Amino acid sequence: RARQLCAVVPVASWRMHVLVLLLVAQQSHRVASAAALRSTTQEGEIVHGRALRDTRVIPCDKHRTRHCCGDGLCDGPETISSCFADCPGVTTSSQCMEEPHSDTGGVAVVFGIDHRKASAQECCDACVEHAQTHPERACNSWVFCPLAVCWGLDTGWNHTFGECWLKRQHDVSHPLYGQRGVYSEEYRHKHRLVRTGPPTHVPWTGGVIGGSVDRSLQWTTGPEGMRSSRGDELTNWRAWEAPGSYEKRCKKNRNCHRAKS
Repeated sequence: RARQLCAVVPVASWRMHVLVLLLVAQQSHRVASAAALRSTTQEGEIVHGRALRDTRVIPCDKHRTRHCCGDGLCDGPETISSCFADCPGVTTSSQCMEEPHSDTGGVAVVFGIDHRKASAQECCDACVEHAQTHPERACNSWVFCPLAVCWGLDTGWNHTFGECWLKRQHDVSHPLYGQRGVYSEEYRHKHRLVRTGPPTHVPWTGGVIGGSVDRSLQWTTGPEGMRSSRGDELTNWRAWEAPGSYEKRCKKNRNCHRAKS
């Protein structure tokens, strides 16, 4: 009987040890899940106009146009969390001609859904490499998703971090764009029921290699077009539309560029 008792005690102790390990694992999982939920919630609040408050970040106004949120530079204490208007900012080399908060148009030569890169620079580099290996249909336009989810109007697909779309523009001196800069209130209201609804600014970043970019301009995307702070107007390029649809919509503008590669 003494031997039986000694055999029971270690088993009970082992069971208690396993139970403790399970409880610790469950608690760790809860903490990790809560952290992930906070991160996702914060990013959702950021892009939907409820940026996290940071007293060090000062919004730009008519009296302050530099070193403030809205000057187009992601610097100082500014982060995606506190100033989505300026951040993440330009993160690529000058060759990439990056314009933050922009979605360049053109015919896709590599689809981004299954073409992922770790950064905007890597996406740009992929475009350059594609141009070298596919000169007959060379990439000269790239678009990268730098957020956990990048909202888009095209389909029910949730575009996610790392998507790198490689495209070809017919004329890099007059490039096509799907969206640029900040979304107008009219645009956000019109598409408010499309998945989570549009954020405050275009979540994508991209560039047209061989073209030019003026980052001092501020763009606004509306339901049927884009307008710059200088008065330039562009018609939204929508890759999923039937052939000829873009041309019909842009007849009202004088910048109806060719869409074919």
